Amino acid sequence: SLENGAFSDDSVVEASKKIMPILVDCDWGKKNQDVSGKYKVRGYPTVIFTDSEGKEVERLRGRDGSSVAGQISGIAEKYTKAAAWAEYNEGTFGEAAEAKKPLLIFFTDGKRKSLAQEDVFIDPKLEKALESFFLVRHEISKECAICKGNRVRQGPAIYFMDPLAENPAKKPLYKVTSYKSAKSLEGLLKMTFKRWEKALKKHEE
Repeated sequence: SLENGAFSDDSVVEASKKIMPILVDCDWGKKNQDVSGKYKVRGYPTVIFTDSEGKEVERLRGRDGSSVAGQISGIAEKYTKAAAWAEYNEGTFGEAAEAKKPLLIFFTDGKRKSLAQEDVFIDPKLEKALESFFLVRHEISKECAICKGNRVRQGPAIYFMDPLAENPAKKPLYKVTSYKSAKSLEGLLKMTFKRWEKALKKHEE
């Protein structure tokens, strides 16, 4: 089987760290028929690669370690361009203000939903829109003053802020405290950027 063959190969194990593997137990068509039906699975094992929205992008072609590792690395490079996150610190708002960009602050607690949300940020369809924002990533912790100040207790949470506002955290441009798909996030980016443009005009008057 793949599990005892190529997937136990050291090069495949290393390459797999670049993606998020999910095992779906279909029990030869007896379980999870909604998933196997969606992807038109006809035999087992079947390995399918998808984007962050679950859209199929490729199927496993080879069965030896080197070809499997190569395919995984190629897909990871194509679909997982990391977002350029900055740290949340004293200079964050000043840097965003100087760049004349609204802040997008991603609060993560490192749990499953936060990890899934972070994967959404690398979706290719969001790349251009995200370039208009100053991206900040902050890890949530129990005693974190920043988290308390923004009333964030668990992730994922995304706050859009005006860096030129007198108190950005008190009145953010928008905030969400639940997982958002790439499609939903794309709409939020457009909406909050329009709010930022209006706010910027007022600041410049």
